[in-house]
Order: sequence, then C-alpha cells, then structure tokens
Amino acid sequence: MEGGGPAAVFVVGVATGALGATVGGGSMLSVPFLIFLGLPPAIAIATDRFAGLGAGLSGLYRYWVGGKITWQYVPLLAAASLVGSLVGAQALISSSDAEHLRTGVGVLLVLLVPLLFVGRNLGVSASATSTLRRSVGLCLYFAIQALAGFFGPGTGVLVFYVLMAFFGITITQVAGTQMVPFLVLTLSSLALFANANLVDYRIGLILMAGTAVGAYLGAHFAIERGDRWVRRLFAVIVVISAIRLLY
Repeated sequence: MEGGGPAAVFVVGVATGALGATVGGGSMLSVPFLIFLGLPPAIAIATDRFAGLGAGLSGLYRYWVGGKITWQYVPLLAAASLVGSLVGAQALISSSDAEHLRTGVGVLLVLLVPLLFVGRNLGVSASATSTLRRSVGLCLYFAIQALAGFFGPGTGVLVFYVLMAFFGITITQVAGTQMVPFLVLTLSSLALFANANLVDYRIGLILMAGTAVGAYLGAHFAIERGDRWVRRLFAVIVVISAIRLLY
C-alpha cells in the first residue's frame, strides 16, 4: 500500500465509521485517504462503498438496540436509495470522473450553514410535518442518493439535513433510520462497482473492519450524549465539509 500500511487504513476506517454513524460525512475522510494511497478516484469511491458495509451493519445494530430507528419511513427511503444509487453508480462507471461535483456539493453545504443557526431546534426535538413537506423531502432525498451513488463525499451530511428538515425527526433518529437505506445504497451500487472491477478488496477489507468498529462506537456515543450535542457536532462537520470540498 503506497503511503500507508494496514494499521493506518484501519484507523482511518474507525474514524470514518464513527463520523458517518453520528453526523454523516465519513467519506470525506476515507475517499481522499484512499486516493492518497494511490487508488484512482473511481476505485477509491467503489472501495469506500465496499468498506461501508461494516459501518452499516454495526451502526444499524446499535441504533436498533437503542430504539432510534423510525421504521415508518424506512421502506420509502430504502426504495429511493435503491433506485438513486443504481442511477448514480452507473454514471460513475460510465464517466469514471466525479471530481467536477466537488464544488457543487460544497456550495450546497455552505448554503446549509445559516439554516442550522436559524432553526435552533432542528434535529433536537421531533416536529410534525405535512404530507407535502415529506413528499418534497423524498424527492430531495432521491436526488442526494443518486449523487451519493456517483460521488460519496459530503452527501451524507446533505441526507441528514433533509431528513431533519422535511421529515421532522431528531438527529439521532436520522442516524438510526438512515442505516437501512444506507445499506441498500451500499449493496446496490456495490454490485455494479464489483461487476466493473472497481473494488480493491485487499484495502477494502481492512477499511471495512475499521468502519465496523467506528460505527458502533459512534452510534453508542450519539445515543449516550443526546441530540443537542450531536447537532452541535453536525454544524461543525457541515462547515468543515464545505471548506474541504471547495478548497
């Protein structure tokens, strides 16, 4: 492995899993690291998706035990993830170039920053939403999942915001509820990536072990610390992610 050994890959996996399971945005760490190791961008994204299986399974278990999954939204979100991820993954396979999306995602994250400070209770307490609002949110969610299938970094943060703002659930409920659609997105897009021989399994297995450990710890931490603390962390990650994507 150019630029780092198995231990470094595992540690990055732990950090990626912990961040992704609490506030999203784990790929902001893992994809650049995989590119640093010498993987082409498309292979880095596909390998990161493979490693995400560990985070999805362990995070799902911890949030399920902690009672943080809002099951009523899972079927719709999972269906949107399935279709969106296949569209996005196919686009990645066809183009093998996702770099031009960095600026667009970064700009979206910048636009979210003021909204986080205006809506002080966003993600902290559950709120009632209308059918129309949830329908708009589902459309936005589908678009983000299609983007995630093509370009992972930064999209997890966008998913968190949409589910809080349009579905009215708390940030820890978002983290738990999103685990099932995340696994659907991961498996569906991974099937296309594997068929196109874009996954580096040697690095991916080590990264997967790290993400599994990190996601469990991150989910446990989020449940123990509560929504208000996690929301503060989310605001910080939005700012950092925007800067990272734009600069």
